[in-house]
Amino acid sequence: MPNEYGWWYVENGGINFGYTGLVPNEYGWWYVENGGINFGYTGLVPNEYGWWYVENGGINFGYTGLVPNEHGWWYVENGMVNFAHTVSV
Repeated sequence: MPNEYGWWYVENGGINFGYTGLVPNEYGWWYVENGGINFGYTGLVPNEYGWWYVENGGINFGYTGLVPNEHGWWYVENGMVNFAHTVSV
């Protein structure tokens, strides 16, 4: 929900400052960190559907390529980590 301080994740009528994760909205999916949308975040974020590539706070469904994270490099296809992808180089 937007206000003069930014966008916040509202749950049961109040801002949930403890929530960190992905949230759907009419514009797509945004990365929420400590209750506020983090438009500066770029990296991989898990949710119940898998691991997604977030760029500037929103899932980038058009991205295909390798992405570094704390577990190594993962292959992302159409914005989602594809653990089944295999290639020889």
